Amino acid sequence: MKKALITTLSVILIILTTNCEKYVSDFEYDKKNPRLVLNAILQPDSIIKINISTSQIFNPPTKTTTINNAEISLYEDKTALGEPTSIGGGYYIFESHYPKPGSTYRVEVTVEGLETVSAETTVPPIVDFTATSHGPVDKPLQDCTGCEPELRAEFSLTLNPDTETQLFGTSIMINKAVIEYDYESWECIQTERTLDDGSIVIYDSCYYSSADTLGYYNEYPSFYTNNRAVKFTKNWREYYISFQEYESHGTKVYYSTKNQPSGAFQLNLTVPYWAMNGDEVDKITFWVDAYDEALFQFMYSLAQAEEVDGDPFAEKVQIYSNVNNGLGIFGAVSSSSVTLEFDVNTYNNYY
Repeated sequence: MKKALITTLSVILIILTTNCEKYVSDFEYDKKNPRLVLNAILQPDSIIKINISTSQIFNPPTKTTTINNAEISLYEDKTALGEPTSIGGGYYIFESHYPKPGSTYRVEVTVEGLETVSAETTVPPIVDFTATSHGPVDKPLQDCTGCEPELRAEFSLTLNPDTETQLFGTSIMINKAVIEYDYESWECIQTERTLDDGSIVIYDSCYYSSADTLGYYNEYPSFYTNNRAVKFTKNWREYYISFQEYESHGTKVYYSTKNQPSGAFQLNLTVPYWAMNGDEVDKITFWVDAYDEALFQFMYSLAQAEEVDGDPFAEKVQIYSNVNNGLGIFGAVSSSSVTLEFDVNTYNNYY
């Protein structure tokens, strides 16, 4: 009887120990196979460049790898464009081909051991638009009761898109000088400024009386707009959803005219005065990009993913892809620009 009891307890102990080990060590994730990743953004002013790689997976742990031996077939309005040139790093170029606005492109990629992928996009027409300057304007600051308004430069863009082009992005470029100052020419003068309450502030206003211009560079400043058509914005390399609580703000804004009245579309925007001042600054360039549906949706999904980043309980955001049987984006954008001149002293003499 005693021997039977010991045997029974031993069996139970073995079962419990086995179950415990299985619970800890046999936790499994779904196994996945790498997929082809196709990335290309077609632009009328650039040769066609396509990147091919594999996706990174967790189980089994596999890093992304670039593919330099892919077979790529590219068609422009159903006409084959010939063989691309592999330049390493997973990149392939069609040296003599520039995308045409209004044309449809289809790409097919085959790599041994992986499923063939394909994608299609139509290059949007270049958008005709005008830019108008409305001069300096004092803009009240959001959530800042009692604060002095901020001086900004006010502009309006009027777009005249065709009926099918409805997705856009706008950015600003200001050409600024690289200055080498003569430090021995540093001078200061005493300046008075009368505040709103009547008090007088006395301070030193200092400057260099001698300097040389070494060259120029392009700056892409942040700006503001309260247009309700804006869907998301970009600051440097990150995308953000526009909630329109007061103004949308970023180095680039993305908007849709799908639900807007037909005809011309107007985008009003303001630029902080500090972006407009500086030595030899007297021109501002506005860029308007027209996007195909796929590329716009891809960037929009990146903005949505950024909003829930770091929240483990947020709904999962699936990054948009138009690549059949694979991942990535095959999109298109057409750009146009307008440059305006302005009086540099308007903003340099604000303080």
